[in-house]
Amino acid sequence: DRWSKPFIDELSKRKLISGFPDGTFAPDRPVTRAELAAQIQQIFERDTNLRDLIVFTDVSGEYWGRAAIDKSVAIGFLNGYPNAIFAPDQSVSRLEVAIALATGLGLNPSETPAAVLAIFPDAETIPGWAEPKIAAATQAGFAVVDPDLQQFDPNTAATREVVAVMMYQALVWAGQAEPIASDRLVQP
Repeated sequence: DRWSKPFIDELSKRKLISGFPDGTFAPDRPVTRAELAAQIQQIFERDTNLRDLIVFTDVSGEYWGRAAIDKSVAIGFLNGYPNAIFAPDQSVSRLEVAIALATGLGLNPSETPAAVLAIFPDAETIPGWAEPKIAAATQAGFAVVDPDLQQFDPNTAATREVVAVMMYQALVWAGQAEPIASDRLVQP
């Protein structure tokens, strides 16, 4: 069994994530921005829009993830790029997932970002502008270290497995799920 199986099973029981029609989950497959938006929309049900609708030039009205993209942007989890670009089919990095969760949940670090991020040997690879949100995500328990149990690997594509665990940890933080022990979760 994979280390992430208890997290994935729990999300699946709650019907918050699903696999593919062939019965697989494809845990090592990178997650796209549109897929991340769909997971955010599924897991974080909110009625309050914090932002106005943005018409992204690269997301047609017929695009399968259009509603999820619109909602995840409106409720404050995701942003587009300059010139009304969303890049729905682009893979997301671990950095982007952690920032999305910390931003959408309104998290800020309770210590200086550098002090929190010192736990990661590769902390210098985290861009300065992202440090506060990555520190907040780490303090909240969203940081997953895999496969190297020391590195955050901020620029590595986030896999379905890693995103599922980060989403589950966000539910734990919100008091909506019970903690699951794992040596892959960073304990600051």
